[in-house]
Amino acid sequence: MQIMLMKRDGNEVGFSALALLTEAASYQLSCLVLSSLAISYYAFSEITLPDITKLLFGLGILINGIVLLFCITAVFKVDYLKRLLYGILVILEKNKLIRLNGYVNKLYLKVDNYKEIGEMIKNDKKGICLMQATSLIKVLAYNSIPLMVALSLGIEVNPIIFILIQSIVNISVSMVPSPGAVGANESVSMILYSQVISGPMVATVMILSRLVSYYIPVLVTGVVILLNIVLSHKEKIVLINLY
Repeated sequence: MQIMLMKRDGNEVGFSALALLTEAASYQLSCLVLSSLAISYYAFSEITLPDITKLLFGLGILINGIVLLFCITAVFKVDYLKRLLYGILVILEKNKLIRLNGYVNKLYLKVDNYKEIGEMIKNDKKGICLMQATSLIKVLAYNSIPLMVALSLGIEVNPIIFILIQSIVNISVSMVPSPGAVGANESVSMILYSQVISGPMVATVMILSRLVSYYIPVLVTGVVILLNIVLSHKEKIVLINLY
């Protein structure tokens, strides 16, 4: 959807895809760094993670690592991407889904243009460092939502440990194939929050955190989209009547 909107604004599809892949790689790296710090803390502490959390965390690290590797390869190792795309085209041709006539040359022209932009990004060390710092701040801010909720309720927690716990939650549920990892996120959050928060306040912190980080943004976005559709429909009716 972002590529479509950027294309509508006049940006090339290759440039848009490369920009999004670079940003995604930066974001994934920030998540993996924080998660590694979190799991290192648990490794040297007396607190143990439940088996289900260990399983989800392991899968989350694996999948996010694969995504990070793909993004880095797509941005900085374009020759590998060219070979991959060519292999896909060959498979499609063998299954008589397409004919290669003309496709390969067009593909290589697109990839070469894409490669030139990738070289520009790779040589912009200052820009990459700034983007990485911005992504890290963004991830830290997102992981701080439960901390802000807990502090606003008067619950005393260690800020660093609570942010690290949220890092484990986010990585653990990132591989769950449901919108917002609904269900899994709440369950893992309850398990891990209970290690630093006692009593019924665990559920309160979890519910308020999810409202702030997911459900309210989804609701507001849905309302805005609905209003936009209604207003656009009314404008079309007015134009038809005028005509």
